[in-house]
Amino acid sequence: MSDLHFEQGFAGEWMNQYEKWPLTGWPVKAPYLILAGDIGRAVKHFDQLRSFLAKRCDEYQRVFYLLGSKEFPNKENLDHAAVIQKVWSLTKESRMRGRLIFLDRIRYDLRDNGAFISILG
Repeated sequence: MSDLHFEQGFAGEWMNQYEKWPLTGWPVKAPYLILAGDIGRAVKHFDQLRSFLAKRCDEYQRVFYLLGSKEFPNKENLDHAAVIQKVWSLTKESRMRGRLIFLDRIRYDLRDNGAFISILG
């Protein structure tokens, strides 16, 4: 999935879109979820993003997260490297259960049903 744009509000008002994830309660049909950018603001909504990712890590064996252009703007004026470092810190949190894979200049290899898969990010 990509371009969820949780940073956008409704009629100009920001609402916690992270909590209104439309697929909550739906049966999980795949072991992996790829969140391929433009999910929301990585710094401004850091706590909401953290909770959202932790819930997805409860539902999936692996959650692959890739930053898009919308993740970077922030009032703290952090540069890209600082934003990336902040997101990397999430992968080490116990709430993520070792399931969050941040795709930033890495290759992640996995085997699934006899297939060898490499994911680049």
